Amino acid sequence: MAEIDYFMAYFDQEFMDHLVAEMNRYAYSLIDSGILPASHMTRWKDTTNEEMYVFLALCMMMKHSEKHVIQDYWSKDSLVPSPMFNKYMSRDRFLLLLRCLHFENNDNEERQDPSTWDSQAVS
Repeated sequence: MAEIDYFMAYFDQEFMDHLVAEMNRYAYSLIDSGILPASHMTRWKDTTNEEMYVFLALCMMMKHSEKHVIQDYWSKDSLVPSPMFNKYMSRDRFLLLLRCLHFENNDNEERQDPSTWDSQAVS
């Protein structure tokens, strides 16, 4: 099996469709609620499966060249070079996607205090 096969076993089409839908939904809920400064969210455009594959790949690549802060991956400083990151996605877009990373529709979730979960219900 090739590395991509392992990757696709976790991040298959069904998962990516769900992730993209929930991220876009969550971004619009942030816009509607006014939680984020308007300047950040006015730049929101719906993400796609292809963009999310790039986002996930960049997240995985970060482990191979660890920096002190996330912005350093996009730094043009010759002391902390990582030109590959800026080649595939802008820093601002990456940070916006990271802020909107969401896996489930909050409207479907039952609000429950996690401290009330018993050990058998959580596995």
